Amino acid sequence: MVVTSRGSDPRTLAAKVVRDARRRLRKCAHSPVQRIACDYHEGILILRGRVSSFFHKQLAQEAVRNLAGVDKVVNAVEVHD
Repeated sequence: MVVTSRGSDPRTLAAKVVRDARRRLRKCAHSPVQRIACDYHEGILILRGRVSSFFHKQLAQEAVRNLAGVDKVVNAVEVHD
């Protein structure tokens, strides 16, 4: 088993980060943001999905800002008219 410098199993940390990120996204008042998916790997949280405006893309990124265990957010959400 690989142990991170934080002293926990990487799979446990990843599951917690994804769970926390999804919880924050679901709390957003805008439904397109609530449907955004996320993945986590080695400190990087990746947001994926499709929204109809750049505003929703930015809301998603702000929702997961300063999330514990996340060093970088990659916002791969696509904006479609």
